[in-house]
Amino acid sequence: MKIFLLNSKGSFIKVVNKNLFQSAIFGFNWMIISKATQFILQFLLLMVLARLLTANEFGLMGLALSIITITQVLSTMGIGPAIVRRKTIDDEFLQSAFFLSIVLNFFFAVLIYLLASTISVFFNMSHLEEILKALTSIFIIKSFGIVATFLLQRNMSFKILAFQNVFSYLGYALIGIIFAFAGYGVWSLVFAQIAQAIIFTLIAISVQKHKKTIYINKKLLKELFYFGGGFSLAKIFNQIALQGDNLVIGRSLGSDALGVYSRAYQIMVMPTNLFGEVIDKVLFPVLSKIQDENDKLRYWFVNSQALLILILSPIVAIFTIYTEAIVMVILGADWLDAVPPLQILTLGLFFRTLYKISDSMVRAKGAVYKRANIQLVYAIFVFAGAIIGQFWGLVGVSVGVTVAITINYILMMSLSLSLISTSWSEVFRSLLKPSLFLLANIIILSVSYSWLVKFPSILSIIFAGLVQIIMGIVIFRFYPSLFMSKESEYIAIKIKSKIFKR
Repeated sequence: MKIFLLNSKGSFIKVVNKNLFQSAIFGFNWMIISKATQFILQFLLLMVLARLLTANEFGLMGLALSIITITQVLSTMGIGPAIVRRKTIDDEFLQSAFFLSIVLNFFFAVLIYLLASTISVFFNMSHLEEILKALTSIFIIKSFGIVATFLLQRNMSFKILAFQNVFSYLGYALIGIIFAFAGYGVWSLVFAQIAQAIIFTLIAISVQKHKKTIYINKKLLKELFYFGGGFSLAKIFNQIALQGDNLVIGRSLGSDALGVYSRAYQIMVMPTNLFGEVIDKVLFPVLSKIQDENDKLRYWFVNSQALLILILSPIVAIFTIYTEAIVMVILGADWLDAVPPLQILTLGLFFRTLYKISDSMVRAKGAVYKRANIQLVYAIFVFAGAIIGQFWGLVGVSVGVTVAITINYILMMSLSLSLISTSWSEVFRSLLKPSLFLLANIIILSVSYSWLVKFPSILSIIFAGLVQIIMGIVIFRFYPSLFMSKESEYIAIKIKSKIFKR
């Protein structure tokens, strides 16, 4: 059965096979449940650890993770996305991918272990060497589960992926809290990261079976290196961009400043991790299955962005107006220095999240080298913005990073639109109504701020959330057409029906 909807020109198109559509809705529901659970755990964990650990300890771990995260991109070589995107896969392909993942991860584990001392001296942080050496174990642990994890994504086994995310993060939280209470300081975060990697990998390899024998096929390895090379170039530039501000702050402003900035940034990206990553994990396999059908791609691309704006609008409004209250609740009174950078970073929250849809589209179309060029530009702007901004402290760095995030969104959108033969005007028309919902949220919260701010921080946020919920229920119950197109409303109804059915 096919689903038919009107396109922008008023004619009917076959959007997608009903089974694929339902799989996407099913996957979205499971992944949003997973990420929402992880979001709550992350929120609670941050509240606890911010009161047990110092800014210096968070800064040390933040810098170590920046280095590990950047290197992990090279250690996977785009193997996972190649598995998801390839139209057909067989045992030979999977065995070659497994072999490549093992070799690369062991190589980079040894490399970082040997360079740990040099890196520690460069950043003038003596304890960084020991932390980096311990974290290299993550490369070896994860190497055994890369193929299995992406096979689950290819097969759209979102329920299993949801459990994998939740239980691995639960392990992280428990280990982190136990060791932090025991007085292990920054090592509580190190042990938590290793525990999360172990649980994540064990779930993948126990659920998704595949042959793990070593097999070398030069043709398949060449294919993996071609797609993986383009993907990895883009990913490495993207990770350099995402971690570049941390590297600059750690080198120039010190671990204390990095600890404050990293907590502000972590709060800002919570909605991105909750919704942006869900959209990406669900949308990428869907778009890959219809990669040659631009009419269908345009439908998913435009309506996914419209729905994401609707979902994010209440969060952005609260983050913008109740920044200090959020910091007080999550981090405590000792972290008020995080308020100014968080206020500025929130301005880029929409672009930071929405760009993931363009990223899914570009990967599905196979334009990995064009994507790499854009991510290189993004990385350059992040470094330039952070280096220039450091002279004005964390506020200056936050401004530079926000400008870079905005530029990256514009460039990735332009590339996506060219790949599916769509104009900016069509996107603007589809996003106009959802953007009005953001404006309505900001107006309502601004008007009620003078009254709500009189309450304790936690109560003011709760009351602000209740105001938004009531407004949302009234609007979408009686006047949904004010902020949603017919296509977006249809998808929203399907998602809601699946959630309540469950």
